[in-house]
Amino acid sequence: RCCPQRRSADSTMVEAMDTDAPAPAPAEEEPAAPPDPASLYRADIRSAQASVERFVTSREPRFAQAALKLMACLRKAGLAAASPTQPVLAAAIASAFGPSHPLRERLLAALPPPAAEPEAADAAGAEGKEGGEAKKRPLLPEMELILELLVLLALIDGGKLPVALSLADALLERVASWNRRTLDPFAERAYFYSSWAYEKAGKIEAVRSRLLAAQRTSCLHHNTACQATLLNLLLRSYMSAKLFVQADKLLAKSAFPEQASNGQLARYLYYTGRIKALQLEYSEAHRCLLQAQRKAPQSSSKAVGFKLTAHKLGAIVQLLLGEIPERAVFRASSTRAPMRPYLKLVQAVRTGDLAAFRDAMAEHAAVFAADGNAALVLRLRQNVIRAGLRNVSLAYSRIHLSDAAAKLALDTPGDMESIAAKAIRDGVIDATIDHEAGVLISSGSADTYSTLEPQAAYHKRITFCLNLHNDAVKARDSPRLSELPILLPSLATPAPAPAAYRTGDVVPARRAQGRPARRGRHQGAAARGAGARRGARRGGRVLRLSSGASPCDTPARKPAAPLGRGRPVPRHRLDARGGRGEVGQRGGLGLVRRWAGWPKWRREQAVRRARGPRCAARD
Repeated sequence: RCCPQRRSADSTMVEAMDTDAPAPAPAEEEPAAPPDPASLYRADIRSAQASVERFVTSREPRFAQAALKLMACLRKAGLAAASPTQPVLAAAIASAFGPSHPLRERLLAALPPPAAEPEAADAAGAEGKEGGEAKKRPLLPEMELILELLVLLALIDGGKLPVALSLADALLERVASWNRRTLDPFAERAYFYSSWAYEKAGKIEAVRSRLLAAQRTSCLHHNTACQATLLNLLLRSYMSAKLFVQADKLLAKSAFPEQASNGQLARYLYYTGRIKALQLEYSEAHRCLLQAQRKAPQSSSKAVGFKLTAHKLGAIVQLLLGEIPERAVFRASSTRAPMRPYLKLVQAVRTGDLAAFRDAMAEHAAVFAADGNAALVLRLRQNVIRAGLRNVSLAYSRIHLSDAAAKLALDTPGDMESIAAKAIRDGVIDATIDHEAGVLISSGSADTYSTLEPQAAYHKRITFCLNLHNDAVKARDSPRLSELPILLPSLATPAPAPAAYRTGDVVPARRAQGRPARRGRHQGAAARGAGARRGARRGGRVLRLSSGASPCDTPARKPAAPLGRGRPVPRHRLDARGGRGEVGQRGGLGLVRRWAGWPKWRREQAVRRARGPRCAARD
């Protein structure tokens, strides 16, 4: 009954309460500031130093690997932002190297002025709180080598090769003056980057004598890491100077360490494959190059250049062997463009088109020279001619040599007769040459199944399967004596107990009363008359049976004590399921060694002999 004005006011208030209030606008978050490259660089240096200290203390290789990985990260950071990181590196060298260090001034001169460390004041305050100024710890040679390598890499990446060469010389002298086994993983990198600096400057032969001396020292010290790296560097040095004979002698007189990393092994296999290919040992070269491709990282983003170089050389070696490389190598997205010149070579060799081969050689001569494969590509000309001649001999039964030379597009048609004769001698084609008429006569294609080749192939496969079966049987373990009931079911059930002897039966001497007969001999005699006397004379006294007596009525003997481990087992206590239970032990099947493959009757005979004459007679 309220007034309409109040009713309208109440309804307005309810509607206002039912309506949600507008949410406040969210405050805009400020974007996070990017991390400072100088701070990250400084933190990585400290982490590397901590890893080196832990490696020197514990001698665990994982800490050395962590420090080397951090060195790679520091180099990438220097390439991404050279200006803010090089002053930090200079500050680290200034604080770590003492004033009397022989390389301090040279390292600082190669870098920008050192930057001030913002955390120096905080660190000094913390040390003061702990108890005054602490003595500065001496710099480890391993950490010193890492800092020097970072400076050397910065100089190489910056193109300052003369300064880098002088620093590399001082670095090699510094490494040679130390004799620490914990320095081996870092000395390996020092040799590698120093040789790289000389190679970039075009003076790789100048460092060869130092590498040879370091190689001898690493062999004497059994330094696996440096030995593998130095061997690869020497092979690369010889190959760059075209000294393939010296490189082959080095391969023949040195052994690659088995504990080397996969990266060094892949490089060694690649260098070996290239040397063998240049020396016409194509089969060995193909094997080495195939292993190098398998040892390389299988990730598509790692070692792309190495895998591409190995694929290029491997394709040429396969062509020289008369094989065609796989198409997948040329279709991959990462290798499609660089492998296009080699794809044209493969197509020319497969079709035997000498004109296409000349065009590919002329068009991509610079690429083949840059890859170092120009000499091997020139050898493919004979393979192209052979492939073309094979196609001609299959297409024509009789063809003039001049026409064959025209189809092959030879430069000198007069050489066609000698080329065809050499192909016939090598077994490339099955044909004859009519020298008077100048005609190449091809023989008809023989049916392969009419020859002995299928029989030889089947014989080879059957022999392999039989050898595999024999090896599996020989490698199988001999079963235990406890498994005899499974192998010999007839011996699983124990033999029944002997019945009571009756008058006139033959009684074994050891079953008679008194001293038993000699072990292992079954003496017996008749229970009466001359048989009893004969049995007594043979070494055992025979019980004279009465009408109701029996040897089984004698009192039972005391049961034998259980046999302990290591004691021999008497033959009379060995049955089909008991005994020692081990093949080859005393008292068991001592003389039966490899009886798993014997027939059933042979196994039963061996078991009877091992169990003794008494059990054999009872069976």
